Amino acid sequence: MFKKITAILLTVCLLVSFSGCGFIMNKIETSKIESMVNASLEEFFKTKGDYDLNSVSKKKYDLSDLVDEQKALESYVISKCSGFEIKSITVSDSRDSAQCNVEIYKVPDLSALDTLIATSDEYKDEINSLKKKTVKLNFKMVKNKNDEWIFADLTKLFDSFVTPLKELCIIDEEGRPINITQAYIDQFFQESVWYDPLMGNPTSSESFTAPVALANYFYFKQPMDLDLTAVLYKDDEEIGRRDLTLDSAVIAKCEFDASVTIDSSTFSSGSYKIVIYSGDVAIAESSDIRVR
Repeated sequence: MFKKITAILLTVCLLVSFSGCGFIMNKIETSKIESMVNASLEEFFKTKGDYDLNSVSKKKYDLSDLVDEQKALESYVISKCSGFEIKSITVSDSRDSAQCNVEIYKVPDLSALDTLIATSDEYKDEINSLKKKTVKLNFKMVKNKNDEWIFADLTKLFDSFVTPLKELCIIDEEGRPINITQAYIDQFFQESVWYDPLMGNPTSSESFTAPVALANYFYFKQPMDLDLTAVLYKDDEEIGRRDLTLDSAVIAKCEFDASVTIDSSTFSSGSYKIVIYSGDVAIAESSDIRVR
């Protein structure tokens, strides 16, 4: 009986010991996470977003499609926030992942932005008028190959400060777009029309027979000031391009001569289309035309 009681007491003591050890280990990992998150977010807000949070995240957030003016607006939004606080940290039993709950205070509610085309100063004025809100974020934390805690994914954070800005078209003082968005296209583009290569008139035909040229006119709803590139595709493969400049014009005339474009007297059979670009952004594309 004495041996049995002794064995039970030893087992209980071991369990208590292991439990206490686990509690201590969890506290150590929690402290590491708290230090890492505080240091990273403090630097992010202090530098108004210039600090590269991707350096402490497993999944990288793509900021490459932001123009400088959009990045400046991101910094402006971040500067309006009043700070953040870690509310809780929960470490998994395996201690290789964790959940960190953070609250960010007085964040301008970018979802309420109702202007999609404006100058940077006009956007700043609207941001100043937005209601402020507390953003509650739950970050999953993981360990990197050096056994250091990092964010698993920063999407939720950047959704609060960056994603809405991607939809904004920023124009300069002369009204020229610095970046092209779908809102800009929807507001100003009207239609595209194929022109008969012989008669030079608009046509509703869906095919041409051995044309010496292909021409499509892109119409806008008001005079535009744009630098464009027209690209001709045959069966979805680029075969020619030309630069166009709209100087207070409502029509972008995209004309491709067979002798110049493909060094031939006529275009060969296939399916053709023309796409106009501003930089790397497609503004509009024509319907397909069949050449027989």
